[in-house]
Amino acid sequence: MTRLVRAVVGAGQKEKTSYQTWVVAEGSGEVSSAHCSCMAGLGEVCSHVAALLFYIEAAVRNGETDVATTSILCAWSQKASSGKVQPAQVVDIDFARPSRDRLPTNQGSTNDGTCCSRTTPMQPRGDAMTLFRIIREHAPEARLFKMLPSRLLDAEETDTASEDDDTPEMLPLPLSHIYREENRTLSNDDLEGYLIAVYDCLTISQPEADFLERSTRKQSRSEAWKIHRMGRLTASLFHRVATLKDSTSPTSLISHIMGYSSSISTTAMKWGIDHEEEARREFIGLEQQNHKNFSVRKSGLVVNNSWPYLGATPDGIAECSCCDRSVVEIKCPYKYRFSDIGQALCDKDFCIDRSNMLKSTHSYYYQLQGQMAIADVPSGYFVVWTTESIFITKVKRDHMFWNDLVEKLESFFLRYILPELATRRLNQDCSSSSPAVYCSCKRTEEGRMIACDSELCTTIWYHFKCVNLKRKPAGRWYCPSCKGG
Repeated sequence: MTRLVRAVVGAGQKEKTSYQTWVVAEGSGEVSSAHCSCMAGLGEVCSHVAALLFYIEAAVRNGETDVATTSILCAWSQKASSGKVQPAQVVDIDFARPSRDRLPTNQGSTNDGTCCSRTTPMQPRGDAMTLFRIIREHAPEARLFKMLPSRLLDAEETDTASEDDDTPEMLPLPLSHIYREENRTLSNDDLEGYLIAVYDCLTISQPEADFLERSTRKQSRSEAWKIHRMGRLTASLFHRVATLKDSTSPTSLISHIMGYSSSISTTAMKWGIDHEEEARREFIGLEQQNHKNFSVRKSGLVVNNSWPYLGATPDGIAECSCCDRSVVEIKCPYKYRFSDIGQALCDKDFCIDRSNMLKSTHSYYYQLQGQMAIADVPSGYFVVWTTESIFITKVKRDHMFWNDLVEKLESFFLRYILPELATRRLNQDCSSSSPAVYCSCKRTEEGRMIACDSELCTTIWYHFKCVNLKRKPAGRWYCPSCKGG
């Protein structure tokens, strides 16, 4: 018999907050479905669902679900029969206290005093399985794994192997799971063999990719967005990766991709973030005049199984009834914030040429082409917004450009990022080394320094003497690598 149990469960950290929680369970004890109104409840597994299940189990064990004796006609006048207990040899008598798995339920208990075990073991779902993976990765010796039943932990293998349509949605493993401490001591040949095996196994299913994108639409406010970006080459860095010279040290770029270096908010970045929504609304209003049922939804981290080591987070996904889907990339350049787009076109460093086309040599072109390829769409909107005007152009996907670019990206990933994912040697060196280094010279903080105002800069701080400065510029300043960004 199927039962529905509903409850109001209090939040663990906030006294005045509560959640609507329900569980559907079979008479055997198997949980068919569950839900909670909290953030994690959509995955059908959260601490509030667990609390409800523990409460049900305790209520059954303590007899709180039994029919009261006074509710049974003349039950109090019936003498207990001792004839039901049959004699047996001591070796055949079980004196052990029943474990939780053997606790009886109203439907599972028998009249001979024995306890029925659960017929179907409970399997973790959704966010719980992801949580187990993350904890096991970072703290494999945690007491949690000694306390939980082995079947709960072994479900990682069975759940991911299932191709049933009813399989709960789950986030893929982050690339950080490649790391093993013993990899640091492997010989070059053994490490190379390990990396080849790992690279061949890198994959992400379409359901996992879709769920990852939906789960990370809060972008920088999403912990999953941060975790799954670590170790992935993201579209905003494609130009820097593809144009990296052999004479330039990749250390700073690797640290940025791996998430070792802390993000620094610049004035230019803050301006872009503060005005993105205003630019989005103006863009939608203009395009709705040219399309039927035009809308733009926010996008999370997009990953494609063809290149699982790459990622992209467009500013939006445009959809309408008359055209194919398109990615949307919005730029609010601080350098031109009070300029008309026509005036900005006169600047040779501006990203748009005099033919109103996005320059194919600009980092934004690399970024947009990467977004289109990873999201598998035929076109992308590129929007430039200032307080004085807005510029919109629709860029088509350039397959030849992408084929050439992705070769360079793959080469960089295999040469630098994959070994670092497996060993984290650079992270160890950075944590054990003395003072942090800055600038293209990779030296410590000394003398006068200046910060690059580009939101894409991975170095940020430069020594005056290294960039040939004698005094601080009156306006915005961009390093040689980011000039014009």
